[in-house]
Amino acid sequence: MKDIENQDDSYLITMPNVDTQCADILEWLQAGRSINYLESLQHLGCARLQARITDLRQMGHDIVSVQQHENPYACMYMLRTKYEDMIKKMDHARLAGAIEVKIPKLFFAEQRKKYEDIVDVE
Repeated sequence: MKDIENQDDSYLITMPNVDTQCADILEWLQAGRSINYLESLQHLGCARLQARITDLRQMGHDIVSVQQHENPYACMYMLRTKYEDMIKKMDHARLAGAIEVKIPKLFFAEQRKKYEDIVDVE
């Protein structure tokens, strides 16, 4: 946490360290997990998940926004490699008839186009 003081030292504002939050989120994602706003807030203490994801993307990390099944207006974030592995496994299971699978689609239409060609994303 960074401490910011005014000139007369009458108050102290503690602000989160953005670099530490980015590192925590990246570690979470590299562990093979996805993250949404509530998980970010509860487990990592980060109330500005979208801003930290933008920071990580600007650093060169390939993170995708995936639409949540429960709330189509909310998204979760995961590494692109994790998303691709997940949809391939789910599509193979669906094609084999093992289970009925609803493959999660990417949140933004421009990102979604590439994967619509790979699998029949609903």
